[in-house]
Amino acid sequence: SDPTFNATRAVTVNASPAEIWPWIVQMGYKRAGFYSYDRLDNDGVPSADHLIPEYQQLEIGDSLPLSEHAFVRVTGLEPRACFREGHGPGARQFDAVGVPG
Repeated sequence: SDPTFNATRAVTVNASPAEIWPWIVQMGYKRAGFYSYDRLDNDGVPSADHLIPEYQQLEIGDSLPLSEHAFVRVTGLEPRACFREGHGPGARQFDAVGVPG
């Protein structure tokens, strides 16, 4: 299929994947946020500035909310390395990857 929108966003963090992983798995709307523009990405709620224990477990098949009406499902998972989300052909996909440096 031909996507109507494709974007790649990246940030380099001077930390190991093991240090970053807890922050990645707690991301999501009305969870820890997206560490981005909170007014746009998290309904005006500030992103977390600390780790949230109840959001530290992530399994294949879990859904993570993107907004009140949209979510992605975790389709691949390598703890402390990467996870992949998507929910069907032509759907949104999100990859969070930690590359040892």
